[in-house]
Amino acid sequence: MFGLTIWVFTLFNIVFGQYSALIDENNSNITKITAETFAGFITTKDLILAEFVTPKCPHSQMLLPDLEQVATELKPHGIDVIQINCEEEDYICSELKVSYFPTLRVFKNHRLAHSMNVENDKSVQGLVNYMLAQNQCTVMDVNSKEELDSILINPDYANEFIVVNNGIPELNETMSTLSSQMFNSHIFVNYGLNTNHTNNSSLDYQIGLYQPFNETVQDVRLPPFTFEGNLTKMIDDQFEFKNWLQYALLPPFADVKPETFKNYIDSKLPLGYYFYWTNQELQGLAPFFTELGEKYKGRVNFIGLDAKIYHGHVKFLNMREQFPLFGIHDMVHNRKYGISQMPAEEYKLITALPILNQTEVKELVEDFVEGVAEPIVKSEDIPIEQTSNVIKLVAKTHDDLILNNDRDVIVRYYAPSEIRNKKGDEEFHKVADIFASNEDLHSKVIFADVNMQANDIISFPISSYPTVVLYPTGNDTYPIILSGPKTPKFILSLIKNNGTHHADGTSLYFNKYPEEMEELAEEELQEINSEVPQRSDNIADQVNIDVKDSHEETIVEDPQSESVGENVHDEL
Repeated sequence: MFGLTIWVFTLFNIVFGQYSALIDENNSNITKITAETFAGFITTKDLILAEFVTPKCPHSQMLLPDLEQVATELKPHGIDVIQINCEEEDYICSELKVSYFPTLRVFKNHRLAHSMNVENDKSVQGLVNYMLAQNQCTVMDVNSKEELDSILINPDYANEFIVVNNGIPELNETMSTLSSQMFNSHIFVNYGLNTNHTNNSSLDYQIGLYQPFNETVQDVRLPPFTFEGNLTKMIDDQFEFKNWLQYALLPPFADVKPETFKNYIDSKLPLGYYFYWTNQELQGLAPFFTELGEKYKGRVNFIGLDAKIYHGHVKFLNMREQFPLFGIHDMVHNRKYGISQMPAEEYKLITALPILNQTEVKELVEDFVEGVAEPIVKSEDIPIEQTSNVIKLVAKTHDDLILNNDRDVIVRYYAPSEIRNKKGDEEFHKVADIFASNEDLHSKVIFADVNMQANDIISFPISSYPTVVLYPTGNDTYPIILSGPKTPKFILSLIKNNGTHHADGTSLYFNKYPEEMEELAEEELQEINSEVPQRSDNIADQVNIDVKDSHEETIVEDPQSESVGENVHDEL
């Protein structure tokens, strides 16, 4: 009775405003977060328990003393607890879809985690145990089939994929790394690493991937997808493992729609396109392409596309709209391959759809997998004359120019449809004109550009536009990509600092354009005097960004890390 009286008295004070749900900033282990401090805090902490409150909410007020104790117990473990007042910071709360109070969320590795279970037990011990568990390695160790089965049917894991490493200790480190990256969607399990179960294991695979399941429809998961490729390659490269987790779920052949196409892009595997005109064609050749898909699983994904809807996508393969059609796109290297086609005029005269040559398709796939297929290269015609100080390159002339042994070559790869193209083009030409005006500078550096919507550059695939690349002269040099602003200041710096000749056109440029120097000085002064980080317009972007230096600098990247993105698949 006495305890009930205290509780009623406390509730009375809460309801009538004697208490607030907000922390005392001068005497709390909980950190108050605002819109200005949110991004910086989230992206510099590995594990955070966040409370979203309103000051007068009685439930928020009642939770505060327990949350203070939770923060005190978690502090020695390096786990932060923060509080966001949604009356003042409604923008953050709206972006993160906070609809009730108090709401608890977990941020892990700078990202919003799949953490609805954090609210299952809001007691001090419940929250502490939950957060400590998040702080530990997220790979589960099980030593019996019964333990594994209990995880597979656990309703708490029904929405997650479950990845099982069946007794391969060399994969332990990779499993741990991937579990910290994919904790929102995958549960990682090491089976039998602590016991010798080799002879009596009931698992008939080394690596298995189980899909989520609907417990109201079925009481067990479907059999797992199993890894049947090069295990050594998987052990040596965590990205091979991650890619397999994505492509293992894809069927050997499928008629793809826009909502499922991204899964194939994300797998990073080459795509074999079958463009069909009628459903009868699709049904008739589905067994053929399914057989190919099973044979080359993990090396090529095969998909069907309705040519009546996606006929324009053929242009991305550098092929003509002649159906039925088959082609392959290696997206990582942006190379395209296709079966032979009729001359355009001959195709116009046919009165019935031709039949896809299955033998030719098989030969193309085999040659592609063996690395002997010849890509189809798209190129503009070689210009008869050059009309500016920026040389117009096409696919047919690109490699000859960048291998020039006398001068550094700086190339701007652009797409005319890109919104930033016009300004970037003007600035690039201004720098080129300065170098052309000086005999010494002109003898050391060549400026060029390439329209990437009209040319395929096989030797140097580009993933985004515009991209500026410096090719220093010499036999022992390598291309250097300028990352960040493609402004004159940074282009000049790239040439000076990274070119073989270290040609410096800075003073000439800013002598001709002094107003740009004044703008730069003003920007740098504002940056020095600014103490408050700029607020992003998208809280979700703030949550997912990596920690980076806010000061602009000339940044170079390894060109081998570049790959072709999804920009060539906009139509789908």
